[in-house]
Amino acid sequence: TVDWELIPPPEILGNWASQVSWMNRLATERLGVPCNKSLTHPNACCDYRPAYGEMFADKYVGYDWWGWCDLDIVFGDLDSLLPSLLSDCDVLSFKEPYLSGCLVFLRNNPRVVSSFRNSPIWREALEDSNYRCWDEQGRLYPENNFQETLLRTGLLLSRRPDLCGYDAPQERNLMEYKNGMVIDLHDGREKLFWHFM
Repeated sequence: TVDWELIPPPEILGNWASQVSWMNRLATERLGVPCNKSLTHPNACCDYRPAYGEMFADKYVGYDWWGWCDLDIVFGDLDSLLPSLLSDCDVLSFKEPYLSGCLVFLRNNPRVVSSFRNSPIWREALEDSNYRCWDEQGRLYPENNFQETLLRTGLLLSRRPDLCGYDAPQERNLMEYKNGMVIDLHDGREKLFWHFM
């Protein structure tokens, strides 16, 4: 079973500046570093994603996995596709060669939850007001992005780019949503999700 939650409190949904300010306060309080992500860059708060396991530990009690996803995604049949994907890894990603910021699953155990702290730049990435793309490719410090930290820590990362579809200028494809499944019309294969980007 997959449960979803929009994390900001309902009273601030729809108010971007209030959501960013709320995330900055929460991250500062729960992670112990001064966090002040920019109100002007819509993706700046994505740098907090690797730390969600600690930031929202109270929400993940009793769950085997936690993660994040973007809002511009259509999901297919998670119940049939997801269980076998999670059986022998610590982190499930859907991009090559970097972590898929649009959807990632991480095992809910202390080693994985605190893995972001193994990065030599985790404080810098979270304190910087700009978007560092730390949750994905690490635009400014590619050797120190979150994926590289996971690999150096010895966690098992599974990549399944074959199970996602994208509608972006560099990866334009068509999909059909039918009977709860996402089907790639190019090759007829079932996908776990479709990211509109």
